[in-house]
Amino acid sequence: MHFTNFYNEDLKNALDENFSNIVTENVGPFIYSTIKTIRPKKILEVGAGYTSIFFAQALKEIEEENNFDAKLLNEQKIDPNWERRHKLLNKDYQFSADSKLIIVDNFSKEKHDTARPVDNAIKKLHLNKYIDFVEADGMDLQKINEMISNNLPLDFVFLDFGAGAALPILFKFYFERINNHGGYIMVHSTLTNAMHRLWLAELKLKYINDSSVEIMSFLEPNKIMQNSFSLIKKNTETETGQFNPPIYTAQP
Repeated sequence: MHFTNFYNEDLKNALDENFSNIVTENVGPFIYSTIKTIRPKKILEVGAGYTSIFFAQALKEIEEENNFDAKLLNEQKIDPNWERRHKLLNKDYQFSADSKLIIVDNFSKEKHDTARPVDNAIKKLHLNKYIDFVEADGMDLQKINEMISNNLPLDFVFLDFGAGAALPILFKFYFERINNHGGYIMVHSTLTNAMHRLWLAELKLKYINDSSVEIMSFLEPNKIMQNSFSLIKKNTETETGQFNPPIYTAQP
C-alpha cells in the first residue's frame, strides 16, 4: 500500500475542468507535500483558489494514513511487511484527531475568479468534510477574529492574496494567533515586488538574533509576478525548557 495518491486521474480532471491560466501550479504541490509532512490540525487559507484543493487532498490522505497507523499500533501480531513502519510510529501522536481547513474569501472578483471553481472541484473530489468555507473580506480582521476564535491556536496560515501595504498588519495579526510551538505562516508573492520585499527585509531584521522564528523564501525564476513565497515558523521555548520538538533517539 502506498498512501500518496497525488495527481490521480480524478484530481487531475477536477483541476483541468475548474482552473485555467493558473499561476500556482508549483505552489499547490508544495503545499500538498508540506501539509502531508507537518500534519497541522487547524489550517486557515485567506484567499481561495487552486491551492485549496491541494490542502484538502492532503487532509484526506492524512486521515487515511492515520486510520491505518492507529490500527497498526493496536494489532497484537504485526504483519512482517509493516514491522518497520510500526517501529517508527510515534505512539503519543493523536492519530484520531481531525484536521480542518478554513477558507476565507469574499468572492469579489467578477473576472478570473479562482474562488468559485473551488466549490465545483471540492464536490467532485468529495472533499467537503475537510473544509469550512467562510465568505468574508480578508482585510476584515474583526470578523475573522470572531470566526477563528474557537479554532485557536492555528497551526498553518496561508496568506494568498494581494495584501500590499497592509501585509505588516495582517502578518502581525495572524502571527499572534498561530501555535507557539511549531506554527507556520506562508505568504505568497514576497520576493520581486517592492512592498512585500520591504516587509520581508524588515521581518528578517527583526528576528535576526531570535532563534524562535525561522524564515525561508522560495523563488520561481521563470516568472516576474506571483513567483515566490515565504514560509515563517514560530517555535518558542517551552516553559519547562524541554526541546521542541523533543529528542526521541540518539541517532538518526
